[in-house]
Amino acid sequence: MIVISGALVLVALVLLVIGVIGPDLTFVYASIGVSLVSLVFLVIGILQRRGETAPAAASRAPTPGAGRMSMADAPAAVERAARGTAAAAPPPGGGGGGG
Repeated sequence: MIVISGALVLVALVLLVIGVIGPDLTFVYASIGVSLVSLVFLVIGILQRRGETAPAAASRAPTPGAGRMSMADAPAAVERAARGTAAAAPPPGGGGGGG
């Protein structure tokens, strides 16, 4: 719906340019009408997207300890970042041989 709204804005812009160049204001009024229709499609698209993201965000519960890293895991995280790989969970057992 949002893409349709964007396309309608472009149509409205073309109609506006034609209306400004031409001797008649019919195209200007058509541009205003198409802009209002575009607004309706934009609002519908926003409401649809809002409905999609709200349940997904509510269903995800934060896991205890997620995002925490001990000092023993820091060298492995730096190494993964240097290689450009995604930051995975630290290996079991602490991951560091600091002993």
